[in-house]
This record gives sequence, structure tokens and C-alpha cells, in this order.
Amino acid sequence: MNRMLSFTIITLLTVWIISCKKSSSTPGSTITATINGVNKNFNLMAKALKGTSGGVTEIVISGNNSNSSTSSQTLQFTLDNSFSGDSITTGTYTDTSSTINLTGLFAINAPGNDSIYEGGSTVYENALYDSVTIIKHLTVTIISFSETAITGTFSGDLFPFGNDAATPISLTNGTFNVRFE
Repeated sequence: MNRMLSFTIITLLTVWIISCKKSSSTPGSTITATINGVNKNFNLMAKALKGTSGGVTEIVISGNNSNSSTSSQTLQFTLDNSFSGDSITTGTYTDTSSTINLTGLFAINAPGNDSIYEGGSTVYENALYDSVTIIKHLTVTIISFSETAITGTFSGDLFPFGNDAATPISLTNGTFNVRFE
């Protein structure tokens, strides 16, 4: 349970930091996905951030569908090498990986409907502990990766507030082509 609380706090802080940089948009960056059968674009403030601290490299891919402070949706993925120290390169990463920590977040900010859906390594570990089977594991595939941009695809299930026993939302047909800030 402490891991879930830590995961939620880190995720919320990351969303808050990224959303506070609303004046900083990266031209030409796109993030798209089908969420529960509805096509969505997260091209506003779509960007990637990369940082290294204490030997851990973290890549954050994030975008919004509105710059309204009262009604918006954010989609974000984070990959870090805290499990192993292995380099993050082109390839496919899943929430079941023992080498790369993967998290996904879909946040809804709307009057009367603030919700957070989470998936990734921590949710998968909690599901194992709870004897819950995740049907559609969160997967991110990095197709190209340079100092200036990252492109790829993603899919999988995200769970309300990371609760592996709740009904998830489904991400399909996800793509990202974002520049690093």
C-alpha cells in the first residue's frame, strides 16, 4: 500500500509540474489514442522531458487536450531505469518488465468529474499481490529516440486511482511523436 501511495504522489507531482508549464508548448509534437473507443488528441503542450539523477534516467511523455484550467484531460507516460540501471532505448516496454519501470496516467479535470486512471509497473505488482489478472498490460514501444525527439506507440489498461480491482479504461491505437524540452 505504501508503494501505491508513493506512486500516486509522484504521479500527481509530475502532472502538476508539467501542467504548470502551460506557456511552454513544443511545436509539431503529437500524442493520440483511442480511449474506451473514443479517438482523442493530446497535442496541447505535448512534449517529452528527460532527466538523470543518481544514475536513474527518467523519460516523461505528456500532453493535454485543452488548456482550460477547469476542463481538460492529460495523458502521460513515464519510463525510468530505477529497477536495473539499463539504458532506455528503442524497443518495447511493458508493466511486467523487471528492468524498466513504466507508469501511465490519464487525468480528467472537469467540474464534478476529477478522475485519475493509472497503470504500469506498480499497478501490476499490486495486482500480483492481490491475485488480480490484468488482461491488457500497459505497453510502450519506442520506435525512434534521439536527443531531440522520441516517437512510438502505446496501449493497455489504466485503472481508477490505480485500483487493480476496479474496471479499467482501455487505451488502444496510441501514438506519440514528441520533442524533448
